[in-house]
Amino acid sequence: MKPAPRLAPALAALVALLALRCGGAPLSPPAAIGPARDAAPEAAEPAAEREASGPRRAPTRAEFAFAFDAGDEVGLVLAEDLEPFMLQGEPELVTALDADPLLVRQVIAERSLPDEVLALRGQAVTLYDGERRLCEGGVVGFAAVSRLHRPGISWAGEPQGGSPGTRQEIATEAWSMGFQSLIALVRTPSRCAGATWGRLSALPPPRFAFSEPAGGVLGERAVEAFRALPAYAEAQRSFDEEQANRRVNGLETEEGPWDGEGGAQVVQLPWSGRTLVWRTARTGEICGFRASLGATWEVRGGTGGPAGASLGLLESGAEGLDLQLLLDANGDGHLEGVFGDPDGDATQLVSWPDDDEKTLRTISLPSTGCPC
Repeated sequence: MKPAPRLAPALAALVALLALRCGGAPLSPPAAIGPARDAAPEAAEPAAEREASGPRRAPTRAEFAFAFDAGDEVGLVLAEDLEPFMLQGEPELVTALDADPLLVRQVIAERSLPDEVLALRGQAVTLYDGERRLCEGGVVGFAAVSRLHRPGISWAGEPQGGSPGTRQEIATEAWSMGFQSLIALVRTPSRCAGATWGRLSALPPPRFAFSEPAGGVLGERAVEAFRALPAYAEAQRSFDEEQANRRVNGLETEEGPWDGEGGAQVVQLPWSGRTLVWRTARTGEICGFRASLGATWEVRGGTGGPAGASLGLLESGAEGLDLQLLLDANGDGHLEGVFGDPDGDATQLVSWPDDDEKTLRTISLPSTGCPC
């Protein structure tokens, strides 16, 4: 009997979901898999049908999995933890030594994978970049990978003095330093660059929500509410102290609020009638003043437009990550949000927006070099 890996519970819902969607029959790969056209806009549904139909349910990996370039294939992240008994052989560099990010791959012992994961082999997958449908491919296998930003300090690849380490030494060190995950390898007929997530093609298409800049009174009130947050005031005090120190040392200084003049974003949720506003700010130098903050409000009440409405704070946090995507990935009528930073250092799928917001899964690109 094969051992039960620790990642199995995170994926156990896959088979149940496939049986639900497909009447218990296994999904078969399509006869031909080719580039996908942009999905046509969905027809408007009656308001009653677009209301949340029940409790929130976290999307399975079949419904939403982060994706990234994994060499000749696209990798779909199935689990963010690996056990030693799952690995075979030695780590192998997939990218060039000067690539950023570095990608290291290791053979996975398929006998260690639960049947729910192995059932994905041969399945058709649709790959997306945000809301944009990019292409389709098929799952051809599985691998363990480790990703990281190329180190900026001395390491096996760039020792201080002497000759660089061997390619194997570099791969081994990079493996231990990076973000490790189990991925499904998705092969596409032609290169499908830029995919950030994917889902099984047999599932119904996801629903997306779109944002736009919050102008006028609503935008002004969001900025005011943002700057009234205790965490904002704390960051402003640090900013002012930094500027005072710079003046004492004859250095150039900045005046005004630490978050500059940036505005807020607003999104209308047609299937629930909710209007949400959020703002994120991130600024500063790694080796000096640095701050980030994000907050989300719901527009509540008021019959005279934004001027008569109130902003109810749903959540705030110090990450200050940008909202990159809003979707209902599993048709439960509740939103998931993808938050991240421009460099891809951290990307999160969260239940959003709710008082009980929680992070569902995270991928990251560790930076191990000295930033200063």
